[in-house]
Amino acid sequence: MAYPLTPVTAYEGLSIPDRSDPATFPDRGDLWVAAEAAAQEQFNTLAGQVNTMAVAAEAAASSADESEAAAEAYAAIASAAANATIFNPATNYAQGQAAISGVNFQSYRRKTAGTSATDPANDGTNWERTIVGVGVGGALASVNAVLTSSSGGSQTFTPTAPGQSVYLPNAMSMTKGAGVFNLHNAGEYDFAIRNFFGTIKGFIRPFSNVIVGLSDNSTSDGVWSLDGSQLLGIVGQRELSTIPSNSSSSIVAVPLDANRTCLIYGSTTLYAVVYDKSTQQWGGTTTIATTVSGASPNFNFRALLASTNLVLVAFTGTAQPTQGLTLSISGTGITPNAIANGTGGSASGVMLDLVQLGSSYAMAWNDGTTCRLNGITVSGTTVAFGSTPTSATTASFQTGSTLLYANSSTVALLIGAASGDLVAQCFTLSGANLTPGTENKVTPGGATGLRKVQLMGSGRYAALYTGATPGSLVRLYTISGASITATEVNVSSEAFNSAQFDWFATSSTKILLGYGLTGDANFYTRILTDTSGTVSTSAAVSVAMTGAVTSVVALPQSSGTTAKMLSNTAGTAQLNHIDASGASPSITVKQRAPVATFLDPIVATTIRSARDPRALNNGTLAVAAPNNGRDRTTVIGERFNITRDAPMTLGAPSASGQNSRESWITAFNGGALQLLEMAA
Repeated sequence: MAYPLTPVTAYEGLSIPDRSDPATFPDRGDLWVAAEAAAQEQFNTLAGQVNTMAVAAEAAASSADESEAAAEAYAAIASAAANATIFNPATNYAQGQAAISGVNFQSYRRKTAGTSATDPANDGTNWERTIVGVGVGGALASVNAVLTSSSGGSQTFTPTAPGQSVYLPNAMSMTKGAGVFNLHNAGEYDFAIRNFFGTIKGFIRPFSNVIVGLSDNSTSDGVWSLDGSQLLGIVGQRELSTIPSNSSSSIVAVPLDANRTCLIYGSTTLYAVVYDKSTQQWGGTTTIATTVSGASPNFNFRALLASTNLVLVAFTGTAQPTQGLTLSISGTGITPNAIANGTGGSASGVMLDLVQLGSSYAMAWNDGTTCRLNGITVSGTTVAFGSTPTSATTASFQTGSTLLYANSSTVALLIGAASGDLVAQCFTLSGANLTPGTENKVTPGGATGLRKVQLMGSGRYAALYTGATPGSLVRLYTISGASITATEVNVSSEAFNSAQFDWFATSSTKILLGYGLTGDANFYTRILTDTSGTVSTSAAVSVAMTGAVTSVVALPQSSGTTAKMLSNTAGTAQLNHIDASGASPSITVKQRAPVATFLDPIVATTIRSARDPRALNNGTLAVAAPNNGRDRTTVIGERFNITRDAPMTLGAPSASGQNSRESWITAFNGGALQLLEMAA
């Protein structure tokens, strides 16, 4: 940098006084003396500027030394790179020795001395890139893409349909770091991010970006950091040309094999369609029945896989009390076979359940006044109904009643009766004929509510029911042959509503129960234990809330002896981690937030529970599919909604997919079929 120098101008135009010229000496002397003051000031200014230049010169000299050292270091790197040769698997490389990858032609240094048959680009264990090329280059793609260690750092995708994905590279071929890839979804469908082995790790919303970093490359899967990704996405979608007037829960998904699913949906008219997720192809929609007694608000049809490529559908009808047929499946094509009619009772009944027992089936329903069962057999493609025995109770059942599988020849009907009784009764099935056994009945007083049933690893069933006296009880049922016995324990003097509690099986003999009490600002939990058919409970443990608990949901991330439960008040959502490994549970509050601010990663996984669907709160759980990046989740009482332009909801129990992370829903009250999947 150049600095200005102030010139000394005070003496300009003056003649130096000279004694040899006495005539001019006095005048010149006077002018010279007068200029001395100005000259002194100018000399001082000049001296300061010279000093500044001296300091700058010294700094420049030091910088030159540093630059020389840096230049020498860069020269060494350049020399190493220049001297590096194409990788040779037979060469015994010294530690720090350089080689050029034959895969991506980038320079690598050896971490440890030795030989390796794997190219450095694919061997993160023994080699490290000399100059990391993260973020270099870019690419455009419209369909499924597979990234490698040499792929461009900026990737833009334009998916053409739901279910398309980008696969991350083998992590062992990559160098750890932030911003390894910048992935942009320029399309209008959710785009999945999968690891090297195909497991979904997150989703890129339409018109959104995800920054991918690599935290660990010791395995092929790696540990990836996905900044901006979402946990829930739509991976399959079918717009419906005929929109049935049905509730969003009126759908049954029957897996045919590892990839194909047969979906049955509708109301008074039933439709079926097959989806193949390996090819992302839908078959044609087929009308299979037009005489269903109405699926909204009652869910009046069920379906099971009877044999390879043969689906059994049973329903309560308007022309006949019970009806059924089989669907023959070929690829994604459907052929409905003849409808068979059952007998007994009145038409337009309400269906409860359909279960398989060996090569036969049992269907539970009531005709408005009487609980009934039918045995069903399938021969080839032909359905046949057996006799229709009446259960021991003649009252219609409440929501929450269920048909429990016992063994290959026995089922148990568990009924919360409108009369106030809680009735359990076994039936033996031979072919299509059912024979009733002895009932097990309890009358707790007041209107009974059968709230939830949980199958335990011991093979017994735990049922929580309520009554005016003594409140909320858990009854444990043991089935032996055609007989059913029970023990019970009181867990609260208050009668829970269906939203105030939830539970999670922590082992084959233990259940963790979480609940709230009306007007009580605490969340409670206790352990229920099955000891050879006798149920007992630990003392309740509590943690303070900001108000009375309005709902409790056990999240599917619960595992082993640890459960995650969300307890909600009118204004606060609280995430509780509960350890049930000891004799009494312990609670750790992990997060507490206003109801409207809980975000998608915490509650999105309530879309699908690995538990038996009957263990979910009937009619209290709703989840909406996220869209266009608007993923803020609101919790309203026991309901979970992901806000969007027009929310899509599903009611419990949901229709399962091919694995525990998938769930089928009908969106917009039947306007579309959608397959949702959670990231692992």
